[in-house]
Amino acid sequence: MELRPITVLATSVGNDGFPSVMEALRENGERRVTVVGVDVRESAPGLHLADHAALVPPRGEPDALVRSVLALARKHRADALLPLSTEDQPFFAERADFLAAQGLPVVASAADALATANDKLALLSVCAPGGVPCPRHVPVRTVPEVEAAARELGWPERGFVFKLNRGTGAQGVKVVDPALDRVARLFDRDNLRIRYEDLVTGLSGVDVLPPAHLAEYLPGKEYSVDVLCERGRTLVAVVRERLATLYGLATHSVVVDLPAAARAAERVVALLGLSHVVNVQFRCDAEGVPRLLEVNPRIPGTVGLSVAAGVNLPYLAVKQALGEEFAAPQPKIGTELVRTWRTVLPTRRVERW
Repeated sequence: MELRPITVLATSVGNDGFPSVMEALRENGERRVTVVGVDVRESAPGLHLADHAALVPPRGEPDALVRSVLALARKHRADALLPLSTEDQPFFAERADFLAAQGLPVVASAADALATANDKLALLSVCAPGGVPCPRHVPVRTVPEVEAAARELGWPERGFVFKLNRGTGAQGVKVVDPALDRVARLFDRDNLRIRYEDLVTGLSGVDVLPPAHLAEYLPGKEYSVDVLCERGRTLVAVVRERLATLYGLATHSVVVDLPAAARAAERVVALLGLSHVVNVQFRCDAEGVPRLLEVNPRIPGTVGLSVAAGVNLPYLAVKQALGEEFAAPQPKIGTELVRTWRTVLPTRRVERW
């Protein structure tokens, strides 16, 4: 018997993962789901893919944004709010009780859990003593601290990674490679790898750096674990090997059976008390041990692979928020994904709320 139709209001639908999220919500196999998409940008592709769309105020105008979201929710009788971007998650999580009281549950972790997950150094500080394998890392705020931390991590014999504590899509991440020559640095496509001299010179004009740290470079395979969870309890985990990436986004992945990564992801989720859909990323050290890179406490851009493997994470997260019961399926190992860009042709004028 088909369940009652529902409506989901999704934010930041210019997000690269929105097409997969929308398809997952619609193709759930048990009910009709209407998707209302909102964004601040007129050029957001998802505005022209969703069933209904609207332009909303930016987060810098919090009261106006909340008013617009609630007005749209009432107009379309939305059953749940699905924040898709890293920045939207804490914004709406901090207002989750208020929104729920208005009849609009928020599909997001608690605000304190998000604060830890979105700060890479705070994340390591919680997870390393909590039993999760982590890379060696050193906080830095000045160039002399960068130089000292590099030596502590084995430079110049070993490379290291410079990371801003906050950032998405490889923003503020540089791999300092002792084997990289000047010409390769000049013509490298993604500009991820740099020389030590480039890092020190680039930072030399900054008295106090943005919050950052150095971490040991991990040479092994990279894995990403999509987790459906509830207040720190894992319901199902999908482990995928990242075979190719571009600007921090996986372009070729395959679902694998790697219990060590699944267990580590479950431990991260438990330590932070995360809920709904989160993505935990690991890279293996020279001995093949998966070590924690970061957590994206939101639906990842490559969620389509988990859905194709039989685990419809976006839809199950909405069912969670609505208090509906479900049995979490297990993923089909070997499911493979190759990503490409999609052309969207605007066909309607989107109203601003």
